[in-house]
Amino acid sequence: MSDDEIEASAELRLQAVLREQDATDDEAATAAPERPPLNLPPGLHLDVADADYHADCAAGISLSSSVACEILRSPRHAWRMHPKLGAKAEKGATKAMDGGALIHMMLLGRGPKLRIVEAKDWRTKAAKAEKADARAAGELPVLVEAFESMTASVVEIHTELRRRGIDLTRGAPEATLIWEEDGVLCRARADVWDEEIATIFDVKFLSSANPEADVPRHMMNFGVDVQGSHYTAGFETAFPQLAGRVKFKLVVIEQDTREILIANRAGTMRQLGDWKRGVALHRWKQCLAADRWPGYNNDEEASIEAPEYALRNILEGGSPGLPF
Repeated sequence: MSDDEIEASAELRLQAVLREQDATDDEAATAAPERPPLNLPPGLHLDVADADYHADCAAGISLSSSVACEILRSPRHAWRMHPKLGAKAEKGATKAMDGGALIHMMLLGRGPKLRIVEAKDWRTKAAKAEKADARAAGELPVLVEAFESMTASVVEIHTELRRRGIDLTRGAPEATLIWEEDGVLCRARADVWDEEIATIFDVKFLSSANPEADVPRHMMNFGVDVQGSHYTAGFETAFPQLAGRVKFKLVVIEQDTREILIANRAGTMRQLGDWKRGVALHRWKQCLAADRWPGYNNDEEASIEAPEYALRNILEGGSPGLPF
């Protein structure tokens, strides 16, 4: 297949996904605005809204990878984050969506329905009124120029991925998985789950896709090592015939250049994620059973010593202005 054919095919697939999204969102718009929280059983669920997932859609208190990362800081951090424990709902708050998040949504063909606004900016009274009307209807207002630019970017990204043998439109987007492991109810939400090739794709928009420094730093800072272990364990539990074969792949896209890096967790990153998740799972199970969520240092008084670097600075060179 030529480059032109790949690009044309990618654009057609994108338009089909967006049409399917519009139809789904039209059906959702007719539903009652107020409904009880979801209480889903273990299994794979493909129609869970983002807000429902983050409110914990499982029939019980489930552990997500983000909460697992928090409990490694302290149990109280996890308690404060969890929507069924200590998290406080921000009523009336609207989630801001920048360009990267919007492209992410369009790339997967999921998310709120878009309303394309024919205006140069949001300064005019008419544009402001349409923005307010769109938000009141549960839609995401987007300026036409921004939408056209982002559509071109999405086609470009799909085209490049298909050149590399990856078709994100083939798998199940934003697939929510609920499972039980060692007596712990868990949940995960894959950007794309492709059962045919046993692969979880996680799309990241970063300022740099440099695999030597920036991507590893992002993975450590945002718990992607734990996320990969959590998701892999979940899908291998739900699909036992794929045990040992499920892959967790990052699709890293640079925000400015749209350069793409496909990355997987190598041995040390995978081992670190598995170990940290094991600690988090054990700690979560204990805290949930006892309903006790201590903070730093197990709520005990801490004695803080001077850090090694500060002592080393004094011993090696002293400090200006001091008589030694």
